[in-house]
Amino acid sequence: MNRWLLLLLTVAAAVAFVVVPVFLIQPFRPQTEAGLAAGYGVRRFAPWATVALGLFALLLVARMWRASRRRWARALMVLLLVPAGASVWASRQNVYEVMFKPLAAPAYARAEEVDYVGDEDMVLAVARGGERVAYPVRLMAYHHLVADEDGKSVRVFDRRLDGRALEFFQRPDSRELIDAETGSAWDFTGTATSGALAGKRLTRIQPVKDYWFDWKKYHPDTGVYLLGER
Repeated sequence: MNRWLLLLLTVAAAVAFVVVPVFLIQPFRPQTEAGLAAGYGVRRFAPWATVALGLFALLLVARMWRASRRRWARALMVLLLVPAGASVWASRQNVYEVMFKPLAAPAYARAEEVDYVGDEDMVLAVARGGERVAYPVRLMAYHHLVADEDGKSVRVFDRRLDGRALEFFQRPDSRELIDAETGSAWDFTGTATSGALAGKRLTRIQPVKDYWFDWKKYHPDTGVYLLGER
């Protein structure tokens, strides 16, 4: 096989290991179980496959470099190595962390400073470690937050598991949650039902759902979540 053609196919394969999962795993569109499985399968092997393909491309370029004296040909070889090298880096990035990136420095206001929450607005209040924070339900709709509201309760979980923080998205065609790190499926009890983390459970946090006027009356020292960063 012509070495130029082999180099092009090698680079294309390396890039495909990054691009294909992006097309197959789309949180905001209905997806099939087979499509998700295929996407996560490719994504799982991508870090190693792109390294192997990148090294093979580098070896090809080294041999072609010695055989060619033309500057334009050598320049093209170097250019083709760029996407191959970029795929090695990109395969180790989590695009879903970019899509659902949490605020690096979430801001909170004191209760007396709050003028953006009405007295009749509902808040989701959490008390941990001696601190109290109220999250206006209306504002939380602007962020990647999934709550199961059945009219009686709101479920809140600590997304940290085994030393790492998981990012979740909800499949549009079901109530099932998928974590972006492993592709494991989770139900609303905080239990992984399938995938690499099957059987694992998130720690449940008991929140208080209350009207803002009532919560601030009994907890005047509460912090109130701001939509944005300071």
